[in-house]
Amino acid sequence: MDHTWKGRSDKEVLYDEDTSDEVIRDVLDHTSARLSAALARKAEKIEDPKAREEIKERSIEVWQIQNNLGLSREQMVEKILRMREELDEIKNEG
Repeated sequence: MDHTWKGRSDKEVLYDEDTSDEVIRDVLDHTSARLSAALARKAEKIEDPKAREEIKERSIEVWQIQNNLGLSREQMVEKILRMREELDEIKNEG
């Protein structure tokens, strides 16, 4: 699913040189928070303890991305796009 912002695709915004690193960082933080919450909700629905624990660990891992301040712009964009794909997969699971 392609996300849009003010009529522009997320990829256009993320790869635009005029988009500041601070904006990219904010998008990264917001996306990691959304994915972490989605994973936590998904974990609550799973009965298998091992599978539930794996998803909880992934949720924590995603949340901790916000603490990694050493990421380059390219790394942030890559993580944003991967996390959005994961969010879309969770949404499609229903």
